[in-house]
Amino acid sequence: MPFRLRVPTTPDTAEFYARYGDWAMLTPDDVPAILDGFGSPWWIAGGWAIDAFVGSCREHDDIDVCIYRDDVEEFCRVLAGRFHLWSAGPAGLRPITDGVALHPDADQIWMRENAQSPWLLDVLVTRPEDRRGTRWKAGDGISYMSPEFVLCFKAKYLRDKDIDDFNRTWPLLTPDARRVVHDYLRANHPEHQWLSAQITDGN
Repeated sequence: MPFRLRVPTTPDTAEFYARYGDWAMLTPDDVPAILDGFGSPWWIAGGWAIDAFVGSCREHDDIDVCIYRDDVEEFCRVLAGRFHLWSAGPAGLRPITDGVALHPDADQIWMRENAQSPWLLDVLVTRPEDRRGTRWKAGDGISYMSPEFVLCFKAKYLRDKDIDDFNRTWPLLTPDARRVVHDYLRANHPEHQWLSAQITDGN
């Protein structure tokens, strides 16, 4: 399946592509066909999930899809015939083959058609207990990570795009969703600048 190549938007991204290879320019609309046959839950995270929530779009370097760790075996069985799958984590990139499963320390699966093709998806492997309230289904029928959890993930990076995503999202969050972010930050990043954002408008 031919895809246009994504153009790196920062020097860090350009260096990343030079080291690991090009990434295809995909949108959420491309994902259902790629994951055809995988019957367990999957949902889109990262900046694309923010775009779906706020109703506007920015530039993206890749597209992140989440699955549950206990569905990895099915994921690999269904997709290994069409794609090369690699486990990604602290131990580096390792091919997933019939005899080699996802590395225990890996929390990502990268996928592409072959060594001459660009990477298509960065699949984030999440814990099976993280099931309640972490995703929602948009009008396009695609499931996305709930925006408050996207912000929790982005909080440790604070790149320009993360700050932009926060500024686009915070005014649209409910007080309960904002409280999720505040509780996470207080527990994990107690000096974080986003803690100055109000939970309830007008206070």
